[in-house]
Amino acid sequence: IFITGTNKYFLNGKIVSPTKILNFLYSINININNPHFFVRQGHIMRIARMNSWELLQTVETAFGIKLYSIKKKNAINLIKKKNQKVKEIGNLLRNEIRPQLNVIAKSDFIFQKLEFLKKKNEKWTFLFSWIIKQKK
Repeated sequence: IFITGTNKYFLNGKIVSPTKILNFLYSINININNPHFFVRQGHIMRIARMNSWELLQTVETAFGIKLYSIKKKNAINLIKKKNQKVKEIGNLLRNEIRPQLNVIAKSDFIFQKLEFLKKKNEKWTFLFSWIIKQKK
């Protein structure tokens, strides 16, 4: 910071924009906008009086772990819902669709047998009528 009020940001000895600095810090999981990144004056006593659960929550928030924990929890819930849906579809297949397929398969078998018998009947009918014509 200069006397004139301008700022210059350096990264590896080169002048860069403030957004480049922020992107660099985000890339190494440092979020300076996080309220727990720096402990401000007056907040140290509040942090010192925290119980273990509150301290864990503060540390998780500071390191960005809480965001990933929430995403993990949401992913696990989504997987549970998908597994339940798969079970429902399996039950539907077993209890409703498979019996219908069995009925269709039996009907198809009966239809094939009927067609076979019709062809045999046609042959016998033709043969019988030929024999009758021969006798006349």
